[in-house]
Amino acid sequence: MKIEGTKLPPVAGDQKALIALHDKVKALDLSAYTEASKAVLNKALAAVEAIIGTQATQAQVDHAMNMLTVARDSLTSELVGEISEYKFDFGSGNAAEGYTKVDAKRAYLEGNGYGFANTALLQDENRETGDALREDFTRVNGTSFLVEMEPANYRVTMTIGDSQESTNAGVVVEQMPKLPVTTIPKGEFKEISYDIALIDGVFNFEFSGSTPKINALKIERLPGNGAGDQPVIYLASDSTVANYAESYRPQAGWGETLKGYFDLDEISIDNRAVGGLSSKTFLVGGYLNNILLGIHEGDYLFMQWSHNDSTPSRPERYLTPEQFKVYLKDYINGTVQRGGIPVLVTPVNRRDFTGEVLNKSFPEYVQAMKETAQETGALLIDLNQASWKYFQELGPEGTKSIFMWVGTTEDNTHLQMNGAVKVSEMVARLVQELDIPLSDLVTLEEEPSDTTAPHTTAAVEGESQNGWYTSAVKVTFTATDEDPGVDTTYYQVDGGEIESGTHLILSDEGNHTVTYWSVDLDGNKETKQSLSVPIDLAPPAIAIQGQTEYTIDQHVDITYTAADTASGVAEPNGVMLNAPAYTLEPGLNSVTAAVYDRAGRESSVDFNFGVTATFVSLAELTRTFAAESEDPGAGAVVEQLAGKLQQAEQSANARDGAMARQLLAAYANEVDASRDTVFTAEQADTLRKWAAWLSQVTPLASSAPGTPVLSDNNGHDTGLRDGDYTITMNLWWGNNGTLFKLYEDGKLIKEVPLADHSPSAQSGQIDITGKRNGTYVYTGELINSLGTTKGSPLTVTVTDASPGQAVLSNDNWDGDGSFSVSMNLWWGTNATEYELYENGVLVDTKPLQAHTPSAQSAVSSISEKVPGTYEYEAVLRNPAGETRTAKMIVTVQK
Repeated sequence: MKIEGTKLPPVAGDQKALIALHDKVKALDLSAYTEASKAVLNKALAAVEAIIGTQATQAQVDHAMNMLTVARDSLTSELVGEISEYKFDFGSGNAAEGYTKVDAKRAYLEGNGYGFANTALLQDENRETGDALREDFTRVNGTSFLVEMEPANYRVTMTIGDSQESTNAGVVVEQMPKLPVTTIPKGEFKEISYDIALIDGVFNFEFSGSTPKINALKIERLPGNGAGDQPVIYLASDSTVANYAESYRPQAGWGETLKGYFDLDEISIDNRAVGGLSSKTFLVGGYLNNILLGIHEGDYLFMQWSHNDSTPSRPERYLTPEQFKVYLKDYINGTVQRGGIPVLVTPVNRRDFTGEVLNKSFPEYVQAMKETAQETGALLIDLNQASWKYFQELGPEGTKSIFMWVGTTEDNTHLQMNGAVKVSEMVARLVQELDIPLSDLVTLEEEPSDTTAPHTTAAVEGESQNGWYTSAVKVTFTATDEDPGVDTTYYQVDGGEIESGTHLILSDEGNHTVTYWSVDLDGNKETKQSLSVPIDLAPPAIAIQGQTEYTIDQHVDITYTAADTASGVAEPNGVMLNAPAYTLEPGLNSVTAAVYDRAGRESSVDFNFGVTATFVSLAELTRTFAAESEDPGAGAVVEQLAGKLQQAEQSANARDGAMARQLLAAYANEVDASRDTVFTAEQADTLRKWAAWLSQVTPLASSAPGTPVLSDNNGHDTGLRDGDYTITMNLWWGNNGTLFKLYEDGKLIKEVPLADHSPSAQSGQIDITGKRNGTYVYTGELINSLGTTKGSPLTVTVTDASPGQAVLSNDNWDGDGSFSVSMNLWWGTNATEYELYENGVLVDTKPLQAHTPSAQSAVSSISEKVPGTYEYEAVLRNPAGETRTAKMIVTVQK
């Protein structure tokens, strides 16, 4: 049978009545009512407002209507006292005497006492039999009934049945199944009674089955248990703690043997541990409920969990560490509410060695228990750490007598009797260390007193210089204590958080202070020691002060400042260059600042700056030199020279480079004529040098360069287009450029400076090497101060970059298994490496000298081959690629 259909979108419900009720409630004067009842009303209003105007279904609208109605009707001006009993009569009929009526419209809101989680899933019915308690009922389909009461112990009595049809129902209360899904025949009623230790303050009755119904519910508080005759230690745990029948020996749980370490005249031990359970299934199974129903003020609840909580393969008992904490708090809260004392016991370690090192068991769950103890104030016994340390000392072999390594059994989780005794002794000793009233009831013999503290040394490893460490530092702590032995080594870095361990890595810069000490197993604490660890990982930082461009009439003053945040620097300030600009070389100059920090690290920074001459700066320098002269005609000479420079500048600006250069030459001649009179010989040489430089950089071109033409000689030298060639740029006539740029496939690969000899021809050559087979497009730009001119693209095709095709031969004439394989490349692009493969496996390799296009050869000697067929192939390789020979078959016959 095949059923087909289309899922329809939900139909929005009618909200008119809900909106009307909402508006009426909002208009109420609430001043006379208690804060608690107003808070319930506000929650209902918020829930209603969240769906008004949405596409909420009719069921959602109806439930919201019920919530708001119940909240409105629950408004009261009287404070509600503590309630110790509830009696509910469910259904549409009148309530039985002494009972409170609950119908299908009674919605639950936090703070309103009781109600159904979802009234849209309910239906009231009344058989009108005359029995007020049983004639009516509420059908509960997939929802729950909640009742708020103070955490305490209660007796719950439920009535379920129907006079006209059978009832199929199941009930779970506080996660515990209290009525398995059961069919109650028509005309019969089932009264179920059970006791519940309520922890969270809200009963949650969850219903299941095909026709679940409820007629009546009675909840009555039981009297408190008070204090017992003597305290009891209850044990809640799994198979590592549980009692075992003699037929299971030698298996035992440490809960069985714990009584041997306590004064049983003053205290008793009630071991409720059950094998295979987690903290979750122990609660669901009702075991925690039974403990809380019987626990007295002053009793203890020891709970060791983790073994089964941490098994994802068993979802019914698995809990994440965060979920685990929630369940632990239920145990703790339930115990504290009844006057008991909760004690968290971290799980006994498993026998889980990697080599000689014992792995810590359940670390995330142990941490969760420690966090829970800190968050709740519950006592904690760290059995996990104590058992790990003891088992580590015993080693892989010694621990076999602790765990169930008996006969053919190799069980690394469960204890044999010897192990149970040892572990329960650990638990008792840890109880003794808690220093609580229970500690006085432990009957362990006192161990010999030890008052000598351990001694710890610290060794530092790392690269060092000048008393500073210049790398990350490893500090190793070694503690010694003859008896009873070292428990833990502690350390602090720079007064920070206290850590434990024997190794410390410091990787931050600074002068660190490491404080360290150890404690032995008797609790003797060593006097704290300290160690200074100065670390400088970075060289000093340098900042340069100076201009990037100077003209020859300026003074070059370039300085640096240096700093190092760790060790500091000896010379934080310095002068890199202090000189007149004209004494330096024209163009780009460079100076370097090299600074060392106190840790010996060097930092150097190069600073580049340009020195140029302009017509104005050359005139200014000329005046400066003349001002130093005692010649009476110096003033007239310098003004004449300045006039020449002014005329040269005007010509250059008018793009008459030739005239500008002539005027600069005339200036140089007149300077030379004033040598040893107005100017010293050194001054005259300086002025002529910078005039010559200025002349050289003054363009002869009167506009942007002419159009460059590109050409290549690819294949002209050897006849092979092998990837090595020259690109030539030619400007046959016209305005010259001062810079040529060559681009390959759009990427700049070379810049070539050029001299301006306009309008003469210009050329430049750029060598290209090592190109692989392919097509390359070159473009060029010719540039001067007046513009940039691009040439037409040039396409170069490389076809012979990889080695040429070689052939193989052999001299296996006699077929005896010893022969030579020869490779010959008769002509073509040469290889730089030769490889020979035999049946696909490399058997020989040789370097080759390239002399393209000359012949190349290589010979490989093959020997001691057994009869058979062998396939040979050679690979020739150069930087541009590789070529394989045809395969050659050689048959060995003897």
